[in-house]
Amino acid sequence: MRIAREAAVGAGAGLVGGVVMGAGMVAAMAVGRRAGKPVEPPPLEMERSLERDAGVADETGLAAERGLALGEHLAIAAGFGAAYGLLRTALAARPLPAGPLYGLGVYAISLIGV
Repeated sequence: MRIAREAAVGAGAGLVGGVVMGAGMVAAMAVGRRAGKPVEPPPLEMERSLERDAGVADETGLAAERGLALGEHLAIAAGFGAAYGLLRTALAARPLPAGPLYGLGVYAISLIGV
């Protein structure tokens, strides 16, 4: 039962981290737009890549793509958060700073496309 609890707590923390990182992406995109360098958020790029791979790129509108990208972003954040909850328990790591560092590491790795 403790394992499930730690995974659930980690998933919740991952969701919070995903929202925080998402807000950071929105802010960075706004700065980029103002500087004349618009950038698409990584979750939207990932969604479009999935659509191309599935052969449905022309069937999905922008609103659906954005909704799917947000859902995928939060699901991935929760999944990595659950994994962190289990790792933290196994390693007896302190939540701070281990959690935010883990989240930043996951984000950095995702940016390079691993």
